[in-house]
Amino acid sequence: MMTLITKMAMKQDELARLSFADLRDRLKAGADQPGHADDFDLHEVLRYLIELPDEKHVPESVDALVQLARNFHFAGQPSEALQAASNAARLAVALEQKSLLCAARGIQGVKLGDLGYFAEATVAQVECWSLARALEDRAREIQAITNFGILVGAMGQYEVAMQYFERSWELAEEHGYADCELLARSNFAVCALELRQPASGLRALSQLKTVAPQTRQDVADSAVAHNNLAHLHILAGDLNAARVHAQESARLAKTVQFEKLTPSTEAVLGLIDVWSGEVETGLSALEGALSMAKRVENTEVLGFLGMCIDAYEAAGHPDKALEYLNELVASKKKSIDAEVMPLQYDGFPCSLQLHTGFSHFDDGLLAKAHLLQAGVQDRIQRLVEMAVNAEIAGGHDLYRTFRVAKLARYLGATIGWDEQHIHPLVLGAQLCNIGMMAVPTRILQKSGGLSGGEHEVLRDHTRYGSELLRKSKLRILDVATLIAEEHHERFDGSGYPRGLSGDAIAEEARIVSICDTFDAMTHRRPWRATPLSNQEALDQLKQGAGSQFDPILVNAFVDLVRGEFRKHDDLEAFLAEGADEFEYVRARARMD
Repeated sequence: MMTLITKMAMKQDELARLSFADLRDRLKAGADQPGHADDFDLHEVLRYLIELPDEKHVPESVDALVQLARNFHFAGQPSEALQAASNAARLAVALEQKSLLCAARGIQGVKLGDLGYFAEATVAQVECWSLARALEDRAREIQAITNFGILVGAMGQYEVAMQYFERSWELAEEHGYADCELLARSNFAVCALELRQPASGLRALSQLKTVAPQTRQDVADSAVAHNNLAHLHILAGDLNAARVHAQESARLAKTVQFEKLTPSTEAVLGLIDVWSGEVETGLSALEGALSMAKRVENTEVLGFLGMCIDAYEAAGHPDKALEYLNELVASKKKSIDAEVMPLQYDGFPCSLQLHTGFSHFDDGLLAKAHLLQAGVQDRIQRLVEMAVNAEIAGGHDLYRTFRVAKLARYLGATIGWDEQHIHPLVLGAQLCNIGMMAVPTRILQKSGGLSGGEHEVLRDHTRYGSELLRKSKLRILDVATLIAEEHHERFDGSGYPRGLSGDAIAEEARIVSICDTFDAMTHRRPWRATPLSNQEALDQLKQGAGSQFDPILVNAFVDLVRGEFRKHDDLEAFLAEGADEFEYVRARARMD
């Protein structure tokens, strides 16, 4: 034990003898040029830099933390990269170094996204973009737009992401940033793959001008682009071109020791073999790539599961493809659960009433109650943010959850409910589709008919949403839990998941079913470019009265829209009011 401590102390002494500028430059060389890396123990460098007293830090030491974060990124260690970037951001603020803050916040955003903290990642990337604009740093601004596209793509919002990537490559092309253009076009291609649009993906990458890579990042980006091209050519049916690009991707990845890409290249080559008739060889390669990704906790495991689904469908094994589809859904649920569970407050009551009626309420207990109530509100906010992301991934817009909630609030008031009953109804309306987070994009965006297994996965979002809200352990969400499960039940008993009918369906769920359907009909969907007018949607609701919807509630809703809501010139804006109370929504809107 003593020997280990002495060895660690010696490493710290060696680091301390370096100037901050020298340490920064050597870390930067390690990130940019493989082969130039020092024999640094990156964890030891991180420990050295974060244990330095704040007053000893200077811009060069903060930059060293930024470069260290990049090294951890290439080493596939997102938590350590986030720790380095977060410390760099904090110190950059203290030293008033806006350029370093911009760089640090950019890496923070990427790593937070990798770890599933999407709301925090969004705020970080928007701040990075704002700083880059203020600094007139065009390269970083373009990078921030690309990173934001990557982030929303990670949330399954591929159509939105493609808009950001296209804007990013236009700016990069205009200002001559070939590396930024490559990254944006390559990520556009990833979205095209997810949406099964190989022609648009190939078009994006075929327009790219060939530029000799100069840094490790350039080579890594080129390797990813070739891998994406290979996958696109598979979908387009050109297996010869696919193999050429897959082999080039593997060669480039090996050149820069970009181990994160190895499972991807193996999987793509496996897909090529399957489509070429070498079915057993290809399936074996895909299974091996998936196992490799799972062993190293690769953040792209979901993508490998998707490739296994494609391969087994192509090989004529639909049962095995369905098996992998279910594993894909289970993996998504596990990831979502991991995001929800840290929000728990074990050992405390699930809801609190701050007004006890006692005149001599202990100040310390009151302070604790306020603190816990703030924690409850934070947990609810995080769940609403997740529900917003679920709606966007399903082809809706940023404000849908808030519109549905406002419609439910007014309908509840119209039928005579008081605020005590309306408040949980509104929360339930905001969260009714949170379970859609677990539905794969291949189902949400599928233009053709769904298979039986795919229908089951889609319908399961009601049960999963209910389970997810139940895990929050908040009594205030008891009604929301019920709504999430029952809002697709139909008044005549033909709905799902339990086939409930009439008054057996919770009245709150019957209310939200009408509001949710009305909003869906009056807005664009992936399969319906032209939304219905308010009157057309009301006519359809009336047609469904008694079968899909509660007829009494439908009549009340029709009267509400024709009466109270006619007072508002811009009903859309009125229904979305209050959404900007969420920092996440403000950040998304600002970036848009």
